[in-house]
Amino acid sequence: MGKETKVLINRVKVYYSVHVGKFFLTGGDRKRGDFFLSSNPERERAHKFYDEKDAKEFAKELKGTIIKHTIHELTTELIEEVTINE
Repeated sequence: MGKETKVLINRVKVYYSVHVGKFFLTGGDRKRGDFFLSSNPERERAHKFYDEKDAKEFAKELKGTIIKHTIHELTTELIEEVTINE
């Protein structure tokens, strides 16, 4: 039989974050003009935009840039024959 590998799950997740220089957007309300920025990734996390359009609107307002994050989740199964020695 040998070895056989099967892919059980293959998922890709994409989100975007907005950055202004060394700072990143952690939250806010674009309509009210309230923005929360941080430069400390150990204490705070960047806001995840799952819609690129929303990220672009915030980036334009802040004159910032957008970073695209792609996460690949891959689960495989390795099947191999085991020899029985008696």
